[in-house]
Amino acid sequence: MSTDAEMATYGKAAIYLRKPERERIEAQTAPFDAKSACYVADVKELYLKAKIIKKDGDKVTVETLDTKEERVVKEADVYPMNPPKYDKIEDMAMMTHLNEASVLYNLKERYAAWMIYTYSGLFCATVNPYKWLPVYDSECVSAYRGKKRMEAPPHIFSVSDNAFQFMQTDRENQSVLITGESGAGKTVNTKRVIQYFATIAVGGPRRTTQRIHFGATGKLASADIETYLLEKSRVTYQLSDERGYHIFFQMMTGHIPEILDIALITTNPYDFPMCSMGQITVASIDDKVELEATDNAIDILGFTNEEKVAIYRMTGAVLHHGNMKFKQKQREEQAEPDGTEEADKVAYLLGLNSADMLKALCFPRVKVGNEYVTKGQTVPQAKNALAHGLQSARHDCDLLREQFEEEQEAKAELQRGMSKANSEVAQWRSKYETDAIQRTEELEESKKKLAQRLQEAEEQIEAVNSKCASLEKTKQRLQSEVEDLMIDVERANGLAANLDKKQRNFDKVLAEWKQKYEEGQAELEGAQKETRSLSTELFKMKNSYEESLDQLETMKRENKNLQQEISDLTEQIGETGKSIHELEKSKKQVETEKTEIQTALEEAEGTLEHEESKILRVQLELNQIKGEVDRKLAEKDEEMEQIKRNSQRVTDSMQSNLDAEVRSRNDALRIKKKMEGDLNEMEIQLSHANRQAAESQKQLRNVQAQLKDAHLHLDDAVRAQEEFKEQAAMVDRRNGLMVAEIEELRAALEQTERSRKTAEQELVDASERVGLLHSQNTSLLNSKKKLESDLVQVQGEVDDTVQEARNAEEKAKKAITDAAMMAEELKKEQDTSSHLERMKKNLEVTVKDLQHRLDEAENLAMKGGKKQLQKLESRVRELEAEVEAEQRRGGDAIKGVRKYERRVKELTYQTEEDKKNVARLQDLVDKLQLKVKAYKRQAEEAEEQANTHLSKCRKVQNELEEAEERADIAESQVNKLRAKSRDSGKAKEAAE
Repeated sequence: MSTDAEMATYGKAAIYLRKPERERIEAQTAPFDAKSACYVADVKELYLKAKIIKKDGDKVTVETLDTKEERVVKEADVYPMNPPKYDKIEDMAMMTHLNEASVLYNLKERYAAWMIYTYSGLFCATVNPYKWLPVYDSECVSAYRGKKRMEAPPHIFSVSDNAFQFMQTDRENQSVLITGESGAGKTVNTKRVIQYFATIAVGGPRRTTQRIHFGATGKLASADIETYLLEKSRVTYQLSDERGYHIFFQMMTGHIPEILDIALITTNPYDFPMCSMGQITVASIDDKVELEATDNAIDILGFTNEEKVAIYRMTGAVLHHGNMKFKQKQREEQAEPDGTEEADKVAYLLGLNSADMLKALCFPRVKVGNEYVTKGQTVPQAKNALAHGLQSARHDCDLLREQFEEEQEAKAELQRGMSKANSEVAQWRSKYETDAIQRTEELEESKKKLAQRLQEAEEQIEAVNSKCASLEKTKQRLQSEVEDLMIDVERANGLAANLDKKQRNFDKVLAEWKQKYEEGQAELEGAQKETRSLSTELFKMKNSYEESLDQLETMKRENKNLQQEISDLTEQIGETGKSIHELEKSKKQVETEKTEIQTALEEAEGTLEHEESKILRVQLELNQIKGEVDRKLAEKDEEMEQIKRNSQRVTDSMQSNLDAEVRSRNDALRIKKKMEGDLNEMEIQLSHANRQAAESQKQLRNVQAQLKDAHLHLDDAVRAQEEFKEQAAMVDRRNGLMVAEIEELRAALEQTERSRKTAEQELVDASERVGLLHSQNTSLLNSKKKLESDLVQVQGEVDDTVQEARNAEEKAKKAITDAAMMAEELKKEQDTSSHLERMKKNLEVTVKDLQHRLDEAENLAMKGGKKQLQKLESRVRELEAEVEAEQRRGGDAIKGVRKYERRVKELTYQTEEDKKNVARLQDLVDKLQLKVKAYKRQAEEAEEQANTHLSKCRKVQNELEEAEERADIAESQVNKLRAKSRDSGKAKEAAE
């Protein structure tokens, strides 16, 4: 938890983000009884703080802390209370008792202290304060920048910064979900997220461009203009507590009078009912200031004056569109304009023709299939359609402009990145080409070694293959049996091919029926088109018939009027006869036209009924064709099922035949074995021959077993040899890589040694410079001390001269006072005697001489003192300037000394780091050398094992050859014994 000093970085926002340290300490030391403190449910306040007095089963008696009222409530309506240290906690997931009452009270207490942001686990809950708080300034943005979630108080800036950091570190897209009901502050928080990203992108330490795309309302807008939510319904309708778009009310403030003339609007929002259904003012928004900010923003974004005027005119057209009036036609739902004054204003603002615009609103053209059809509009549709579309189109236009500018910037940035990447690719290519040449040379050498070993292995394999030739004979015999089985399989495949041909024929028939069905469908569509055209003609005929009926009614009304005039003017029959005759003619003409229209209408109805009957017939035929197709498809399905069952039976019979053949073959083998047993029994009867044959056969079996074991050992040895070869190749590759790494490390070590030597040389030079500067500094300090002593001496001389001048001034003043006293005495004695007068004259002369001398003495003293003072002052100034110059030079020398001392420290630190790096690299080299030695030992052990296995293999081969020789000898002996036994049998038969 941050202290008050750390929270000072947030400036004015600190008290709105986290409790002060004193309040936290008081909360931790406050008394609290965890057993009795609780919340109870209340109808009015929802929850109240209370303490438990007693419990009685499911009933609990509590006393509320505010009203001191005792209540008996259910135990389920009592919720435990958290300790005071959890009051106004920043993350509600850390509470000991997490329940609805604790969450509600925590949010309530934080809201009372204007702490509107609170964490709830992974979420950040916000309560709308309905006032501006100083928690969004640039000082607050800089305070949240680069801090983790738990290092700073809850804020939307913290969520934004974490998303920004995750995007940069994980290189993945990040989303910030802002949800809530109407008026919860979603739009304001979205603006603050965008403000934070813009601020950190401008003040970032790196020269990179963060391209973050947002829509006009803060929603994400990608390159293909996907506006996820634009509340177009607020253009034409608002709830009682909602307000329409702010731009409407900003324009009507009159703060910029030109806008009123451009958009042809007034300053009264109630003149435009479409935007004044809800609230027209917001206490926390000054529309004049917002209008000025909006106008400046349009200029900053690079819109020309013509584009800005077009935006205002289009917005004014939306306002005037709500004042357009429409009425409903008689006996129809079709809308028609009721006055064209507002429509003319809208058309003028949009640069359209008023009549064309009204026609497009009341009778819009809609594309149905491949044709455009005129559609009727009701009054609400005609009234609100253009306002929705106009606002959405203006928003999409702004989005397109913004994205076009961003794509141009991205293109330039991409070109710079491509040029940089091409240079890097060329560098890497040259590097990897040199590395590849070295690696290829190493691979060629290893390839030659492997070729030699491979040749030796091939020689050994040839020897083994000669032994395996006998197995090929058994393999050929088995292959002949497999070929017999393959012939049977080919027969089964032939049957399957015939079945596939039948299936393809059936598919052709099915395709023909599908083609017929499509042709029928095309005919049906043509008939439907004809019916639609006839229905339009019928609609036109009905309209003309209704018009003729209207004319007939008007004529009837006129006829009645004329009959009344005829009855009133019976006297003028002769004069009005001609007019009556003419009226009768026109009546007959109208009646004839009526009959013609009636007949035409009847004919159209007849043709319509005829076409409908045609459609019904076509539909019946289509249903019949569809039924036949379905029936034939079902038959074909049954045929396919029958064919599958037949093929299954054939395969089952073939399988049974195959099983029978296998059983017969097994019987033959058993008979063969039985006959061999009988033969063995017959041979046993020959005592001597059978005994020798049995011994030789035992020896033969032992030899064969040994031969099999030798084959197995040989295979194992070959496999082990291949594995060891692979391991040896892998070890060689690793050894090559290790050698390359060691060479690179040695090069790095040499480079660091060179840098260390240069650093040491720089250290020596720097120390020499430091000594020189130190000697210069000491000489400067000595001269400074000498100058200071001279300055003190001169200052003493100045003080002595000043004191002498003061003494001379005092003497002059004393002489003046003496002369004045003598003058007074002289005046007193003038009346006494002439002798005194002469004395007086003499004294006056002497006084004048003394006065003259005194003046001369004063002038001389003043001139000499001033000149000496001026000389001394000039000398003092020169000495002070020299002292200041020496002080500056001394300060510069001290700065240089400190700079070189820092450089020396840096160089010593760098040399220590280099020594550490050298030691670390030396350790790494030693470890790698140990690994190389271990790998070499493993390779040598593997080669020794391979040599031992090869020796064993050669030994086994020798034993195998000896066993084969012994087997040949034994077989020849057996043949000889059999020949002897036959000869002895023949001799016995001849003797008998």
